[in-house]
Amino acid sequence: MGSNISQPRKVVPKTGFEIEIDGIGNVHAESCGVLEQELSLIMIHEGGARTVVQQSTNKYKTTPIEIKRPLDIADRKVAQWFAASKKGQDQRNGTFYYVANGERVAKRAIEQMNITKHSDGEGDAKADEDPQLEVFTVVPQELGDLEAM
Repeated sequence: MGSNISQPRKVVPKTGFEIEIDGIGNVHAESCGVLEQELSLIMIHEGGARTVVQQSTNKYKTTPIEIKRPLDIADRKVAQWFAASKKGQDQRNGTFYYVANGERVAKRAIEQMNITKHSDGEGDAKADEDPQLEVFTVVPQELGDLEAM
C-alpha cells in the first residue's frame, strides 16, 4: 500500500503583480486585465445529423490585455513603442510576475506582444491626489505556462 502524503500547496496570491516588457522594464502597472487564452472548437457532423461525430480544437488565441499605470512624463517608453508600432510590426516579449509579500512567487511569459491602443491621460481633471493614467492595450501571440519561482 502506497503512501498518500499530501504535498504543500503553492497557491498564487489574488493580488500583487509586476509586468516587465523587453525594452521597457517594469511598467509599474496599477491594474491589468485578465491573462486569458482560448481554443475554438470545431464540431464535425456526419451526413447532416445533429450528432457530433468528432470534435477538435482549431484556432488558439489570446485576448487583449489592458494595462494602466500612473502617467510619468519622464518615462515615454510605452508611447515610443506605440509610435514605432504605427510604422510596422514591433512585437515585444514580457513576463507577468505574481507577487506576494513583496516577493515574486510565480511567473508567466507573455510572448510576441503587439501594442494596439495607447492613451496618455485617463483620470479625473478635478482630482488632486490621483495621478493621470497612461493606459495601453497589448495583444500577445501566446501566454506561457504558469511557473513557480
